[in-house]
Amino acid sequence: MYCWLSELAFQFEETCRGLDYIKGYLKDQTVENQGESSHSSSEEDFFSAIKQASSQENAKQLETLDAQVIQ
Repeated sequence: MYCWLSELAFQFEETCRGLDYIKGYLKDQTVENQGESSHSSSEEDFFSAIKQASSQENAKQLETLDAQVIQ
């Protein structure tokens, strides 16, 4: 006789094991990323300088365009 309840319980257990595996993997990734934080901060410093220069250029271009529109 087929018991759907035992099949459902088995699927639930498998799902819980899968979720536990994913949680463990994500925790491991978090630990690895925290170890690399010193690298990312230097990269952020590098890119922030580029972004700042780019935003200053954009501001100058907008001022130039604004001045042209007003004339």
